[in-house]
Parts: sequence; C-alpha cells; structure tokens
Amino acid sequence: MIRVAYFCEPQVGGTFRFFTRTRALFREQDIDFVCMPPMDGRKLRPHPLAREQGVQLLNLASKPAEATRQIIEELELQRIQAIMILPGCDSLSTNLPCYLPPNIRCLARLPLMTEGVYRPVRILAPWIDRMVAVSPRIKDDLLDREVPMEKINMIPNGIALSLLKSSSALRMQDSVFRLLYVGRLEEMQKNVLLLPKILCGALNRGLMADLVVVGDGPDRKRLEYAFHQAGLDDRVHFRGAIPPDDMPEYYQHAHCLIFPSRYEGSPNAMLEAMSEGCVPVATHIRGLTDHIIEDGTSGVLVPMGAAEAFSKAVYNLGLDRQHWGKMSELAQQRIYKNFSLKSTTSAYADVIREVFQSPDKRAERLSLDRYTPPCSLHAGWRALIPPAIKGAIRQWLEKHSRSI
Repeated sequence: MIRVAYFCEPQVGGTFRFFTRTRALFREQDIDFVCMPPMDGRKLRPHPLAREQGVQLLNLASKPAEATRQIIEELELQRIQAIMILPGCDSLSTNLPCYLPPNIRCLARLPLMTEGVYRPVRILAPWIDRMVAVSPRIKDDLLDREVPMEKINMIPNGIALSLLKSSSALRMQDSVFRLLYVGRLEEMQKNVLLLPKILCGALNRGLMADLVVVGDGPDRKRLEYAFHQAGLDDRVHFRGAIPPDDMPEYYQHAHCLIFPSRYEGSPNAMLEAMSEGCVPVATHIRGLTDHIIEDGTSGVLVPMGAAEAFSKAVYNLGLDRQHWGKMSELAQQRIYKNFSLKSTTSAYADVIREVFQSPDKRAERLSLDRYTPPCSLHAGWRALIPPAIKGAIRQWLEKHSRSI
C-alpha cells in the first residue's frame, strides 16, 4: 500500500472535504491517504474537524526551518512515500518540496485559478513530480506560465452520487421560483453583492421568487445591508453555514443555483446542486464553468458581473417550468455521467502510481541549514490594488480568457 500525506488545514472548505470524501475510496485503490495539517497541532486539537479519521496532528516549532525538519522526520518515521500539497495555501507546506529527501515523492493539487497559486507553482516546479489541475482553465494557465506539460494532469472534482436521483415533479408545481446561493459570503472572489441586483431584476420582471443564502463570511453584513436597501428583506433568507450532509435538502427544494463568482477551481456546490436537479445560472468562466455546464442545456452561462443577464435567465426559467424541468433532468445526467467522486479518486490514484513508476527527475534538494522563506508567497504589487478595481480588472481580463 502506498502511503500519501495530504497537507491541508482541517476546515469547512472544499480542500479538506476532498480529504474526508476520498480517504476511504483511496484505500480501495491500495493508497493510505492521511492528512497532516501544516501548522502546530496544539492549536488545532480543540477543533472538531481535527478529530476526523486520518488527521495526524504534529507539534511543530515556530521557526519554519525547524518545523520543516520535524515534518520530514515524521514523514520518514511513518514511512510516507509521497506528499500532496496545496501551493499558496500556507508557506510551510508550499516550501516543503524543495527540502524533501529522494525517497518521498511530491504531488501538488491546484484548487483555484489565481496568481497566488500559480506563482509558487512556477518556482517550485523543478521539485514537484506531478501537478493536478482541477479544471481545464487551470491547466491552460499553467501552460501559459511555462510549467512543463508532462508535469500536469487535469482531474475535475467529483461528488458522491445518490443511487436514487431527485425528482423535479414537486418543484414543477411550486408557485414560487426558489433561488439558492451556496458559498462563502465574500465579495472579491464570490461577487456576492450581485445577488440583490439579480433577485431585484427577476422580481421586477414579474417573477414570484425568493432566495436562500447558505454560507457565512466577511461580507455577510454588507450583503444583508444591500438586500435591506433594495427592500428585499422578505424575499431573502440567510441560513448561515450548513453541514455538508444537510445540503441535499436545500438543493432538492431549489429551482436554481445562482453562481456569480469571479474565479473558482472546480466548484463542489455547483456539482452537488446539479446532481439534485437544481439548475445553475452561472458566470461564464472559460475552461471552468463551461467545462461543467453545457450552456442552454444543463444550465445557463452569463457574462461575469452582468446582473441583468442573470435576472433575465432566472426569469425565463421561472416562466417556462417545462423548459426548467427538462434542464433539471439534463443537469443531473451531466453530473452522474462525468463527475463522480469514485472516478475522480481513481484518476488521482492512477497519477500517484504513475509517479512511482517514473524515474525521479526532480532538482536536487536544498539544505535546511540554508532555509529560505518562499518569496513567491510575499505580497506583490497585486496586494496594493483596491478590491473594487481588482474585481473590474478581473472582469475585463475574463473577456479575453486571462487570469490575474
């Protein structure tokens, strides 16, 4: 059995859910997949998710060089044969590939299409055996940045599929067209302040609709105020963070998932919603949302930031329930055919085995005695751009299929 350590913080986001959902499936592939959070375990022990099966907490020193030495000693003690990192998520594990001994191979999983991920990957490429991009867009962006093609695999996220598909029959009869947003309440990435404009536009067209907002985040107060200012208090319902196992009920009661994000990786919420027949109306992000949604067939794609286009798409679906019902069915079929968690895990297992069957061509390891913090994680000039301007730049670049 191959032993692989995944460096990820135990938290409610998709990077940790990838671990909890795939661990048992990896074992079926003769891979022991464990999680080693890249931070001092003494601070994490009170966290409920840190007690998930397979999570191994380490008591790490505060100095990065010493903590890296401790991690490598633990990897060798446990006979870990490979690691999987999330570049850009933290400095300790991002810099780890440079210092690994030859007997521990290295994979990187790239869950987001941002320069904060691409910049360290470009620098670390000589010490990484293989990189997994979770969407075609991320793979294309890596190639644009001259990352060697032979180091890149594209494996989209997958979800656990129910044996019994949800029916759209009850939703067809509902007099209210029910919209759903699921995700972090944050403006820069998720573009959540577009939600009041979308709902207001649909209502002004005469559609009887409401919106359920699932999630929490730093811009929740701003979003609540924006709905209040628009006079939509009675049409929006904030539910806060919901445990993943309780989410199917929300998807099954909603007609449409509203997905206004500016950038993503391979969004689990979209996959889960579609698997339950909840039709997505989403920002068109080349190589990402159009890889999941067949526009006009299994969902609707609209230009980034175009509130009017979102509202019109929602109105048209709410007006023609027969068309919505057909699209709901096709959305389910799309996910069941192409995005199962079992096939995703199997693809990762194939990549891991390929690494061990290939000669080690990595650059010579660096000395821990001359440990250097990763300059790729230092805040660059992009950190100086005001969020509103950065969002506008990202929107303009997306028209030309470019990432920032």
